[in-house]
Amino acid sequence: MNWEGAFEDFVDALWRRLERGVETTEDTVRYYFFNSLIRQGVDLDSLTLEKEHATLKGVSVDLYFATLPRPHCVEIKYHRSPTRGGQRTIQFGEVLADLYKLAFLHPTAKGLFLYVADQGMQTYDKFGFPLLLNSSTAFPFVLDDALLLQVQQKAKSAWAKIRSELGREPWGMRIEVGRLWARKSDFQAAYLFELISRG
Repeated sequence: MNWEGAFEDFVDALWRRLERGVETTEDTVRYYFFNSLIRQGVDLDSLTLEKEHATLKGVSVDLYFATLPRPHCVEIKYHRSPTRGGQRTIQFGEVLADLYKLAFLHPTAKGLFLYVADQGMQTYDKFGFPLLLNSSTAFPFVLDDALLLQVQQKAKSAWAKIRSELGREPWGMRIEVGRLWARKSDFQAAYLFELISRG
């Protein structure tokens, strides 16, 4: 599977849409990525949207890709500039919740996180968020109990979002995330991250 080709095809198509000013929602972003996988030759029958999570009750995975030797699960998030104060902290909580969803997958599954954001979230500088955006597989972003405790104590809205999205408090999990590819324009950026380790 050519993930880089799918990512580049996805970004090209999405940027054209955004430059035309067409209304775009998170579901739209998901379908654009889904379409890019098909354009890369992925068998439609190997893809499932909103697949039930393997270990978290009442939680689904945005995209499940039944590929060998191991299945891939992709969480997708699209963030635009918030219209009210404090919204960026909630959006940060949504990002962490998606990373935890990937961490709680079955050990045989590979986790990927596709993130599209405008300048509003690209400039969010709390809780080490810039370290995530600038991470790599060699220098990963670490999400552990120390960071989670900061969020619980200093960002109540983000903490509430994590708990509601997961249906639990994700203590005791250490995650390493690395950026595989990124594309930026004057107004938005797209990132594809890989879950490197969890435990």
